[in-house]
Amino acid sequence: MHSGLATTLLWLRRYDEARASADRAMALAPSNPSALSFRVMAELGRGDLARARQLTAAAARDVEPAALAAYMATYWDLGWALDDAGQRLALAQGPDAFDGDAATWAIVRAQLHHWRGDTAQARVWADTARAHLARQLRERPGDPQLHAIHGLALAYAGRGAEAAAEAERAVAMLPASVDATIGPYYEHLRARTYTLLGEREKAIDVLERLLRMPYVVSPAWLRVDPSFAALRGHPRFEALVAGAR
Repeated sequence: MHSGLATTLLWLRRYDEARASADRAMALAPSNPSALSFRVMAELGRGDLARARQLTAAAARDVEPAALAAYMATYWDLGWALDDAGQRLALAQGPDAFDGDAATWAIVRAQLHHWRGDTAQARVWADTARAHLARQLRERPGDPQLHAIHGLALAYAGRGAEAAAEAERAVAMLPASVDATIGPYYEHLRARTYTLLGEREKAIDVLERLLRMPYVVSPAWLRVDPSFAALRGHPRFEALVAGAR
């Protein structure tokens, strides 16, 4: 119950209340990494990356550290909210830590390497993820999440036109007007894809729309998220992140 309420409050950007609900969920199930992820997102929504990292490091007392690192790096793409030790631990895991899904394992590695500044390794692992995702899409062509993540992998791999097409396809398949929980996440991935492609105006167009709909990302979140570092200094982006959280 508390986790569901925390999700609703996060999407309403009521971060202080979401934090309280997530705290109650964690108290009831301290070994549940899902509750922790909501608690971390409440801090990120407030722009407090340092506190988010402290919470994750402290949770390793209750959750096996390697499993915790893998979970955080997978769900909601929160690997950037891990500290250096947590990121290294996530990178040390094999596919088994990601439910045996080689595509998830590879895209997590691509993202972590990119956030850590190793674009060459990010490209290598993105290409691996792309190949696995392409096979999965042949089996499940109607899965919008596969298309969204495939678009992200293509962007990391430098395949611009294909990446943009996949990002747009995912949003068209499940827009926020149809699914108010997952639809905005695909918009989020579309903004990240355009940022990776150097399409700054298009990325900011998407972010402006994203901030007008219920979703966890806020101006304060954008200020600390390394996924959007390439947009910093752009007047429109700076105006966007100057807004209240």
